[in-house]
Amino acid sequence: MCIPSEQQYTLIPWELVLNATKENWKEKRESLSPRDKKIQPRRYLGWDIATSEHGDYSVFFILERIEDKVYVCDYEYMKGIDLPVQRERLAELVSQWNVGKICLDAGGIGRDSAQILARKYGDYMVEGFMSSTTSKHEICGKMLSCFQEGSIIIPNDELLMKDINSVEKVYSKAGNITYSSPRINASHGDGFWSLAYALRACGWKTGESIKILSQSQESLTEQTIFNDRTKRNAEKDRNKDSKKRARSLF
Repeated sequence: MCIPSEQQYTLIPWELVLNATKENWKEKRESLSPRDKKIQPRRYLGWDIATSEHGDYSVFFILERIEDKVYVCDYEYMKGIDLPVQRERLAELVSQWNVGKICLDAGGIGRDSAQILARKYGDYMVEGFMSSTTSKHEICGKMLSCFQEGSIIIPNDELLMKDINSVEKVYSKAGNITYSSPRINASHGDGFWSLAYALRACGWKTGESIKILSQSQESLTEQTIFNDRTKRNAEKDRNKDSKKRARSLF
């Protein structure tokens, strides 16, 4: 009997990566009408975490949605930087770019950072991404769709482009799917994963099919969250007052 060997394919072909560099984020923003320029942009941050001086890169990606596309408006590779310093840099980027949502790798060394950021910015703004076969398949599928549809624009940067092109979809003999990346110039597909997290931040709930929400939908969602929190806080205050009154009777 013939047993098929493991097979692997480049997830995002070089032609798609190259095609995604043909527009420029700054030029696109300049081409907007004065009315559109006044609209506060929604931006999304992805963070793939690493700290080793000789291992993977830690990468920040910031996306902005303009009309029906998402543009990379900033990104940063770093190596061998302590996590507290990286979190300080993230805070600077959040403030500088008016970031509305953050998604970061919450496995391994990223777990504490995810919890710290959730306490600082709120659960509604921060998603700690837990890697699994299903979740990886989901974000990789979203990345591929964006490049196939031409709905994402990236800088013409060789390291970044090779990073995105490096991730392979691997089919095992048993038919299982995994994703891997060879190490290129010390990177291990780090830019790919950070960009994938930023794209995920454009969505909303964990486990749901990712879609880019309209700004009105985002505003409605955030207002709903705010109202729910207000109601819960008011209920807690009423419960505290009731307990105080009950104690005063004894």
